[in-house]
Amino acid sequence: MIGLNLGVNYKNWDFSVDSYGNFGGKIYNGKKAQRWGGENIEASLANRWTPDHTNTNIPRASDAVPVASDYYIESGNFFRFNT
Repeated sequence: MIGLNLGVNYKNWDFSVDSYGNFGGKIYNGKKAQRWGGENIEASLANRWTPDHTNTNIPRASDAVPVASDYYIESGNFFRFNT
């Protein structure tokens, strides 16, 4: 975890920046694992496997419970500025 705060005051003006971040974490994307009939899926998954579209690494739609796999693990790195 990292945080950074900067502040500058000059006469009647002040300016401050607050930021924070985290690096090295991994996240299980459960939304990516759910692809029953195509409802409420991420746009990046809309190009999934179908019998007519076999040239993809995105699995087909299924109503089976997905088997846990590193396919669903994503980077949890982020850095944000607060206003």
